[in-house]
Amino acid sequence: SRQQVLNFFVSTYESMIEKNAELMNARDELRSFSERLEIKVEERTHSLKEEIKERQRGEEQIRDQAALLDKAQDAIAVHDLEGNIVYWNKSAAKMYGWDAEEIFGKNASEVLYKQVSFSQASNPLKVALEKGEWSGELKKTTKDGNEITVQSRWTLVRDNDSQPKSLLVINSDITEKKRLEAQVFRTQRMESIGTLAGGIAHDLNNVLSPI
Repeated sequence: SRQQVLNFFVSTYESMIEKNAELMNARDELRSFSERLEIKVEERTHSLKEEIKERQRGEEQIRDQAALLDKAQDAIAVHDLEGNIVYWNKSAAKMYGWDAEEIFGKNASEVLYKQVSFSQASNPLKVALEKGEWSGELKKTTKDGNEITVQSRWTLVRDNDSQPKSLLVINSDITEKKRLEAQVFRTQRMESIGTLAGGIAHDLNNVLSPI
């Protein structure tokens, strides 16, 4: 009947209005979600940019520090906790003859000493790990087999959690200084022997004069 048709159209229209309202709500929710997502993306992008800038500043600082270490006159190396070499400045390369690429990863005790004869109490690595530092004179071997004497200073480096991380080793070549000291000592010793011999001869001469 006519009334039934009208009712059908009204019902259909109301249903369409209801669905349209649902679609509008869904569209509003989607727009709100999109806006929130865009804000989060912008915040994360900004955060990533700051992280990249910070990392770049850190890397630049490391390069600057490495450049300063390369300009140092002393041989500077960094060992891991097992004694393997992980850093080697240009002065170390000049002093010992090994380029950084040649010596990275090698154990210092195997390449820098002809014969390791440290006691437990005097082992630089062991003492530095236990006490945080060690200093003293060491006999080292260069790439061409020559022996040099160095004044060595070992310092334990810790990470942000205060856990042992590596060892900073600074060596100064004192071979020539030790040679000159030995030469002066020999000269002084010879002078002392000469003075002693002269005194003995003088005393003998006094004893033998009456004869």
